[in-house]
Amino acid sequence: MRRAALAVLLVLGAGACRRFLPPKAPKAAAAASAAGFALTDFDQKLGEYTCRAPAAWRVLEDPVDAQDVMFFGPPRVSISIGRYDGRTGPVKTPQDYYKAAKRSGAKVGPLSRDVVGGRAIYRLSEVEPVRYPNSPKVLYLRRADVALIPAKTGFYAVEHRAPEDGYRATLPVFEAVVDSLKPRG
Repeated sequence: MRRAALAVLLVLGAGACRRFLPPKAPKAAAAASAAGFALTDFDQKLGEYTCRAPAAWRVLEDPVDAQDVMFFGPPRVSISIGRYDGRTGPVKTPQDYYKAAKRSGAKVGPLSRDVVGGRAIYRLSEVEPVRYPNSPKVLYLRRADVALIPAKTGFYAVEHRAPEDGYRATLPVFEAVVDSLKPRG
């Protein structure tokens, strides 16, 4: 009888303990990784935007113009975020950006509209040769995928640059940054 009572108490006690275990952590609203790269929340130091960014990539924020940020990942791969305020300089609109890209000498694809996270953005891609300094010899072809995200004034340019023959490996990281970029104010 004692054993039966003890067994009942152990079963009930174990069930009671289970109810008081801390709840499992809620799943993050945004993806925790993309293409095998862990992502983290990134707050631009001037507070102009937030986004998901590759956690282990090196970050460089321009000390003079803190609006410009670059993330450096695997060799020859980078993602940058730049702000065009729409008031100063020759590039005021996504269409101006596209015209400037076409003048750069790179092979530029068409400017297209897309909807990401319920907002309209523009996209383009370009391919350009990377050469030895002062030489016509081409080291490799570099592809740039660009998302132009309108803001209250101006727009943000998110650029993914990688060797053309391997850019798809880190393209999901770029898409995670684009999908999560949230301008403030």
